Amino acid sequence: MFSEASGYLQQIDIEGMIKKAKKDKSIVRMVKTPGEYLLEGTPVMTIWTTNEDIDAEDYLDHLVLGPDKEPMEDIELGIRKLVEIALRAISPAINDPNTAKNCIEEIGIILSKLAKHKLPSSYLTDDENQLRIILEQPTFVDYLYKSFYQLRHYGKQDVSIIAEIFRSLRMIGENNSSETKRLVWTFKNYILEGIDYDSLQDLDMQYIMRHLDELAAACGKDDWDKDEVRNKYFPEQYKTDDSYHHKKDL
Repeated sequence: MFSEASGYLQQIDIEGMIKKAKKDKSIVRMVKTPGEYLLEGTPVMTIWTTNEDIDAEDYLDHLVLGPDKEPMEDIELGIRKLVEIALRAISPAINDPNTAKNCIEEIGIILSKLAKHKLPSSYLTDDENQLRIILEQPTFVDYLYKSFYQLRHYGKQDVSIIAEIFRSLRMIGENNSSETKRLVWTFKNYILEGIDYDSLQDLDMQYIMRHLDELAAACGKDDWDKDEVRNKYFPEQYKTDDSYHHKKDL
């Protein structure tokens, strides 16, 4: 099926579409998701059915299109706006890292709350547990990535931004499930891979290690291998000397 109008896909009437699909004994695979812009004639869904008497165009009535990107269900919208503010704040023209840090903290709060809820499944069933809609939904790792990938890149030389990202991850991990802790602890490797270590000094490295230590504690990784992290990510001069002495003087 193709879109009959142009605009942002703001909402999908899931309940109504499931009822329609059940009645038609069909399965709907959504090609587009809420928040995406549709041009007239854009493929929007595929319908599988053995029923030749259905009116496929009726399925389009369950889509709400509008001129702007403000769907209530788009959690990414709030995160995206915080990321935009943070990126502007750390740009050379503005140079306001404190505002960026506040935004990163807010992102951590949002993700921490999000992790407490079961995210929607991509496979939606009717009241008889029959598959009716396939709608790709973001995973928690998707939310982590979309929240931090730009901040990781543009903040790679700023230890305060790097540390704030780790603090945000710690906030997410410390009061959530063991699975969330595992995802957060794994995701920290992505942040470590993007740091411009050549622009940092010895005290900066100690500062990063301290935040990693706190993140490890929040994720239940008290026995984490510090040497492994240093040897994998840090510059050569930190691979043999212990750059973190477990002091709390920073």
